[in-house]
Amino acid sequence: FDQRPADEKRALLRALATRGNAVLPTLEAELNRGGLFSRRPEPDRPSLALCIARIGTPEARAILERGLRSGNAAIRKACTIAEATIGSRRHD
Repeated sequence: FDQRPADEKRALLRALATRGNAVLPTLEAELNRGGLFSRRPEPDRPSLALCIARIGTPEARAILERGLRSGNAAIRKACTIAEATIGSRRHD
């Protein structure tokens, strides 16, 4: 996934967002992947959090809430961005 071009990543995440709760454990694991000593590239956390937000189920919301309480600033920021999009959709 990390090696794919940005447009392919976006298309994949859009497709995953249509799969509902079935993909949430994998998306949450990917959102939380990495860290200070990780040798892998950092995940695209904002895109992952937005994908989770698009799913929109209570389980997806719970993942974003956990992300907002994360000790990792990048995870908190991604979940804050995703939460903001949920709020703006409610007012439409």
